[in-house]
Order: sequence, then C-alpha cells, then structure tokens
Amino acid sequence: MYVCHRRWADWFYEPAEHAYTVAAEPSDFILTAGADGTCSRIISWRSSSADSVLFVLSRPCGIIDSVVVNGRLIASTGGEQYFFSTQFDSLPCGEYHYKVLPFSGEKTAPSFASFFIKENTFENNFLLFGDMLLDETLEPYEFCFDSVDAVLYMGNICASRTDQAFRSWSRFTADVRSSVPQLLIPGDRDFSKGVIRKLDPRWKARFVYP
Repeated sequence: MYVCHRRWADWFYEPAEHAYTVAAEPSDFILTAGADGTCSRIISWRSSSADSVLFVLSRPCGIIDSVVVNGRLIASTGGEQYFFSTQFDSLPCGEYHYKVLPFSGEKTAPSFASFFIKENTFENNFLLFGDMLLDETLEPYEFCFDSVDAVLYMGNICASRTDQAFRSWSRFTADVRSSVPQLLIPGDRDFSKGVIRKLDPRWKARFVYP
C-alpha cells in the first residue's frame, strides 16, 4: 500500500504553487543558441506588463538592428506573466550589446547586457550541470563561470515547476545567463503530472529553441 501511495504521489500529486508577482520592468534575461548555434542567438525575458517593447542590438560601431517584440501571456496557479523573445541569425564574429526600451516614449537607456560570437572553432569551454534540483530554499551562493562559452544543463534544473524554484536558478546564474548561451534539456520535473504529461509552457517560453 505504501508503494502504491508513493507512486501515486510521484505521478499525480502536485503541490499548490505559492502566489507570485513579476516586476513590470523586463527581467530574467536568458541567452540561448538558435538553429545555428555558432552564429545565432535567442534572447528571452519576462515582465508583468503586456506593453510591446523595442529590442535594440548593437556593436561597438553602433546599432545594427532593432525589432518590436510582443509578449505572450502565460498563467499558472500562482500568478501570470508575459514572456518575450527575439532571435538573430547569421551574426558575424565579435562583441554585441543589447537593451530593451519602451516601444513609445523615452528611447535612451544604457545597454543591458552583452555577448560575444566566437569564430567557429572547436576550442570552446563548456560547463555541464546535471539534475540540479534547485528550489526556493536555496541560499544564494557564488559560482565561477569565468571563461565559459556555454552552460549545459541535463534536465531538472529545478526541483519543481514553481516560479519560486525558477528564481533560485535565476539567482544562481545571474552573472552568466544573459551573456553566455544556456543550453537545456528538460527533465521529468519540468512536465506536468498526470496521465498526459506536458512540458511546462513557462519552460518553453524561457528557454526558446527553434
């Protein structure tokens, strides 16, 4: 009986998510690779505001592209938020800066983050994590991401699908997730529980792949 109850809990029981709120300012920027991992980049972020924004990509020589990005509303039992993403392909090697501005109104703001496109060589440094299972009880601590070209995660970066657990991962990677490609494979805890299991739409919105 104990085994049956334990298996039922693992397959079907999902604790309620605590209520959460998201800032109106764009936050939790995540950089991933596009279809061509070497020369394409996808940037995603979230906000509580549905307002369209202007994403500006620049190089040291000046602005090279700007696009209007619309958000997509995703709600869960704990709250709701808007997710945004944009992709750039065929980027030449070099340094890039990006920022997000209101679509209307003041258009001046410092660059939010930067990333670097390296030449297509095999001399890349990767950092690999497996089954991190972070949750809201994680105390922030420092980790050295120096000289890393990409960070790979082999499933289950969080112990649950809650927003609070994701914020633990967001804090852990704060110094690198907006400037170094984050490459993830979803784990079983990223899927809803039940007879038909579906990948959490928030996971797909955060870690956008072509």
